[in-house]
Amino acid sequence: MTKWLTALAGVILVLLLLLTMPVATSPGIVDLLPPPGSTTPPGLVTIGATLVGGRPLQRVELQLNGRPVQPAVFVRDERTWVVRYQAELPAGAYTVTVTATDDRGHSRTHSWDFTALGLRQPPILALVEPGPETRFARGVVPITVRVEAQGNIGEALLLVDGRPVPVELTLMPHEGSDKLVRHIDAVLWLDAGKHRVEARVTDEYGASSTGEWTLTVVASEAEANA
Repeated sequence: MTKWLTALAGVILVLLLLLTMPVATSPGIVDLLPPPGSTTPPGLVTIGATLVGGRPLQRVELQLNGRPVQPAVFVRDERTWVVRYQAELPAGAYTVTVTATDDRGHSRTHSWDFTALGLRQPPILALVEPGPETRFARGVVPITVRVEAQGNIGEALLLVDGRPVPVELTLMPHEGSDKLVRHIDAVLWLDAGKHRVEARVTDEYGASSTGEWTLTVVASEAEANA
């Protein structure tokens, strides 16, 4: 009788241990970007999710239309990761797949779809230098045109008095916009007088813009303000 009671007590103890043990769960994948089923304009698109684990997270894998990509991972704490990936996307349908794995090998995979659709917005051009009231003396004059576009610049042409001039393209830091900002820079010798500056820009999606400005170059340093 004693042996049976001992065995029964052992079984009860095992059951109690099983009932009180924490249940291992796979990481959660929430805060999906772009939202599932949503439509976003083509161009620079932010893709991401937040991973929440019952245990410390170990790795994350991100695929876009079945192709592995390398996201940026921001660690809030060992069980909460924020994943972000930015890509220049033409119009079309996209599938995002995220797989999160914790330190015990528990993993979860989640997929969702979104569509890049909308009108291609033409680049926005602005003459940064010289400014509207700036007057350089005859000689070497710097010219900078700011370009804000949905995609990479496919073609950038700068003309002064109808003649193309050599330029350099510089990618600028983000300024709170989802568009890419670049500067078209040129340095050239100009004589005194009025000069017409023209910029023609086409982005990788075929959207184009033209900007025209007039700058004044004076004959002497005494008349200049730059």
